[in-house]
Amino acid sequence: MTGPVVLCGLGSVGWRILDNLVAAGLEVVVIDNQIKPTDPRLNGVRLINGDCRDELTLREAGISSAQGALVVTSDDLVNVTSALLIRKLAPTARIVVRMYNQNLLSRLGKTVENMIALSVSGLAAPLLAVTATTAGVIGTFAINHFRHQIIEVAIDNDSIFLNREIRTLGTKNITIVGYYSASTQQTLLLNEIPINRILSKGDRLIISGEPNEIRRFLEPAKLIDTDILWAGKIRRFARVAYRTLNSADISVKIGTAVFVSIVITSACIYHWALGLSWPDGVYRTISVIATGSDMGGKDYEGWAKVFVSMLRIIGTIVVAAFTAILTNFLIRARLRGALEVRKVPDGGHIVVIGLGNVGFRAVEELIALGEQPVVIELKGDTPHVATCRRKGVPVFLGDATVMETLKQAKADSAKAVIAVTPADLTNLEIALLVAELNPYQRIVVRLAETTLAATAREAAGVRLALSLPDLVGPAFLAGLLGERVLTLFLLDSRFVAVLELSIIENDPLVNRSLRSLQIDYNIIPVALNPNREQFSAPHPDIRLREGDHVILMAALSDIRRISSRELPPKVWGIEILSFPLTARQSIEMGLRALHNLNQEEASQIVNHTPFTYVEHRTRGEIEDFLHTLTKEKIQVRIYQQT
Repeated sequence: MTGPVVLCGLGSVGWRILDNLVAAGLEVVVIDNQIKPTDPRLNGVRLINGDCRDELTLREAGISSAQGALVVTSDDLVNVTSALLIRKLAPTARIVVRMYNQNLLSRLGKTVENMIALSVSGLAAPLLAVTATTAGVIGTFAINHFRHQIIEVAIDNDSIFLNREIRTLGTKNITIVGYYSASTQQTLLLNEIPINRILSKGDRLIISGEPNEIRRFLEPAKLIDTDILWAGKIRRFARVAYRTLNSADISVKIGTAVFVSIVITSACIYHWALGLSWPDGVYRTISVIATGSDMGGKDYEGWAKVFVSMLRIIGTIVVAAFTAILTNFLIRARLRGALEVRKVPDGGHIVVIGLGNVGFRAVEELIALGEQPVVIELKGDTPHVATCRRKGVPVFLGDATVMETLKQAKADSAKAVIAVTPADLTNLEIALLVAELNPYQRIVVRLAETTLAATAREAAGVRLALSLPDLVGPAFLAGLLGERVLTLFLLDSRFVAVLELSIIENDPLVNRSLRSLQIDYNIIPVALNPNREQFSAPHPDIRLREGDHVILMAALSDIRRISSRELPPKVWGIEILSFPLTARQSIEMGLRALHNLNQEEASQIVNHTPFTYVEHRTRGEIEDFLHTLTKEKIQVRIYQQT
């Protein structure tokens, strides 16, 4: 690709994307209307002060010759307007646009050619959700509309995988992603695992596949513990009653007390002064207050008529006042919070604090994972509140920085707590409050500041403090380069991405085997879609063709290399030391094809063993040759050229 990359918008996400673009060695021109050209963070990157919806500004940035554009402001309308204008000015440029709106997100990329729409919350929420689970699920993504999971399985004395070789465990439907070594306390991806490594007690195996396939693979091991602890019905409704009384205004309490006092006093007078039974006394009292049915006075004489008249007057006033106060209380929906208490488990649920874009997506992901979310939201007018309640998710309206609110949601006994309010300091404060309730609680914190996230992990003990810009920056870079990031997940201290790699025209990856790519780029192939057919399990010997799509996993540090098609060094060679006579013909044929030799030249080389078979290749290409040669029992030596 030639020409600059135009980056529109330098918010927290935009700055992180800029860092990734510069690290990838791309020429970048930034359009922003708030950043000053003297800002040291630009580090020499050209800045155009202006509106990315303005045609003249875009032309000044060189959009007509740009190889691509990223539109990443926080306003969907600005992003869509800018993206469509860029498409008009640069018909062939690759466009990556940041979107939240789900309807536009799913349709914009299909409607507008060579455009991909990505959502920050859509990329980050699955990671936040699965990081919060303690059931071993550390990531999810979809292939052929079927959900796949990345699962972490602990190895103990009863494990069916104990003392087995890791590289022999994978099946057609199960991918071995990596493992955690208890002895070295390191988490390694598949390509980093030493040959013949055996699983020991305390190790953890990371695998990927469809949930049902994983269950079959792990049986009879227990896969997921999704037990939710529920209190009995009596105890739960007692909580509702207590919360209702506790949240009622003082006026409601006083009005209720006055009304009950009048009923009791009147019942006593009917019983002791007029000789009625207790049930009849209560019945006559309610009849007079509500309907005035005893106002005919046939059964009363003298002062009794005065009593009934006063009861009617006082009762009418008290009922009217009490009804008005109670109605006002209900209109303000104070009772809804009390009723939500009955839906909160005693333990095993996941508390989500903050129901913005990221929080709502995290709730949806938790529901899809079969978890029980409980939400705390400060503002009742947030549009997602009603949607969550329709999904059966209890929502508490309150301030999560108040300890009592956290206790009502039972944050101390929950499986995990996810703090995703828009304010970084609020999220950090919530994390520290939850840690006071339960020092061992799993707390996932969403932060916008990269430095704050690193500091919180190292100094404040908030181990799962995650920076959203750090998570999504590589995904936008990959989108610009033509790839699509399906999900991100945290593996120990490393972020790993699931990427859909597209093989395009004149792609340097054409005719490369999956085995060679796996070694050269440290990737894990998961599925292959040859020429837009259904994705299926890949075989290492398959060679890529134009139009193929490959789903793979790789650390973020390796995503940039394969997305930008960075060529690994070709400094490896193979020397053949000896071979059986049955392999001579195939060796000669290989030499002729590799070095453009005739039959006689190839025979002369083979007659002088040892000899160089191939050189100036990548390590992955060498492994491809080695796989073929060792099948024919040919003895070889791999060497690195200087």
